[in-house]
Amino acid sequence: MTQQDLFDQGGYAPPVRNTDPKTSREAAQHIKPLRGRLAIAMLEVWKRYSLTANEAAAKCVDEHGGIHESYRKRKRELYDAGLIELVTTRQCSVTGMNAEVWRAKRDG
Repeated sequence: MTQQDLFDQGGYAPPVRNTDPKTSREAAQHIKPLRGRLAIAMLEVWKRYSLTANEAAAKCVDEHGGIHESYRKRKRELYDAGLIELVTTRQCSVTGMNAEVWRAKRDG
């Protein structure tokens, strides 16, 4: 199974909750076919850098275009899939707030 297959199955995080409004459900349907590509882009960034989710999303937008929040939300899927790990906390360069710093898990 490839990473793309893993994320396209969508088994790691529900795109919406039952309590979410109709607009959220519509947005989830729009993003569904892109989720795998967005998650892989985030993972590739975390293979190169230890960053907050917002910093990684900003890097993805710089490299691939798209919407910051669509990338940032992939952090949970990557974590649930066991592909990223928490490194530390520090001030995020995007938000200015204290935030968790993540990286891709190293093989072995």
